[in-house]
Amino acid sequence: MTDRTVQSQDGASLERLHDNGDGTFSRVVYVQNPGGGGGGGSLSDTILTDDSGTFFIARDSGTALTYITLSGSPYTPSTNIRPADVPGIAQLHTDNGADGNGITPPTGGAGIRGWLSGIYKAITGNVTIIDAFQAPIVTNWTSATAQNTAVTMVTSGYDLVNVTINPPAGLTGGAISFQVYDGAGWIAVKAARTDSYLTDSTFQLTNSPGFKAWQVPVSGFPQFRIILSSAIVGSGTVVATTIVSSAPDVSIVTAGLDPQSPLPAGTNALGSVITTNGYTPSSAVIGAGTITAATGLGTVTAAATDYIAVLANPTANYLCFQNQHASANIWINPLGPAYASGSYTGQKIPAGGSFVWDARVPVTALHAASDTAGANFFVQVA
Repeated sequence: MTDRTVQSQDGASLERLHDNGDGTFSRVVYVQNPGGGGGGGSLSDTILTDDSGTFFIARDSGTALTYITLSGSPYTPSTNIRPADVPGIAQLHTDNGADGNGITPPTGGAGIRGWLSGIYKAITGNVTIIDAFQAPIVTNWTSATAQNTAVTMVTSGYDLVNVTINPPAGLTGGAISFQVYDGAGWIAVKAARTDSYLTDSTFQLTNSPGFKAWQVPVSGFPQFRIILSSAIVGSGTVVATTIVSSAPDVSIVTAGLDPQSPLPAGTNALGSVITTNGYTPSSAVIGAGTITAATGLGTVTAAATDYIAVLANPTANYLCFQNQHASANIWINPLGPAYASGSYTGQKIPAGGSFVWDARVPVTALHAASDTAGANFFVQVA
């Protein structure tokens, strides 16, 4: 260890720095030995500090080490005694130190690490996501507004755009569209309505008057705009308001389905399953002990194809399906063999319930084309 002699801050004298052996230096203060009787001699004092932040002197008399305040009073140090950064002395602490809390000054830390850890925690600790907004842009469009007039806003660093419009009643034309800019061109984008699961890239102003609102995810796109894609026809003013927000956006896809997208052609079909060519639907609701002609059938000819009878019975009875050949007067149950007139067979219906039955009736096999009387289809509840 080698002590150093340096020029003092005022440049008027020399001061001695003591090598502490750990890469740091302390100023050595020479004081008159009180016990020297004026005969001279000196003590080696080192200025230190502790966790309380107090500067004090460690006095080495050669035989004992005592601690005193800078004013000379006895002092009892707290923990973590270390060399002090004394104003006017270029003293660098290279010890690793310990983490601190806070930054002005950091408490509980030491050295450069203490200061840096305090600053780091102040910057990174308890990060809060702030929902920042740009000032709303309010636009008024009328029939005098040119088609393709646009309202554009910068969305770099933002995630969401809220759009509201208030079209008046009575418009017969006009539409707005939503677009984002990718740095090369404008692209249509879907916007989710706030009052339903519907999405729009273009909205007809004639659809319905009154307030409508959308939320548009724009994360990653530097610009967004609404454009008057079709000129307004009619009186009144369309008020459009746009607000750019930094709030994280929520995907507008619901259960993987976009309700605005059509079903694939040839994959799905809606409608009745008995509307195939060659079948004619008929229905009748009948009471007990009656014989009723199936509604919609009447007299059929030999050229007729199969018929469908949809029959409902609200009481607990037997429901019978029968064909009658007019010339032979023979009753034929479609579900079984031929029976003499007045006989029947059928399906038992549960008490208190109703029953709907689709029965195919093969009438063409009952008579020849020359039989102009044809055949009738009847139902009976026994």
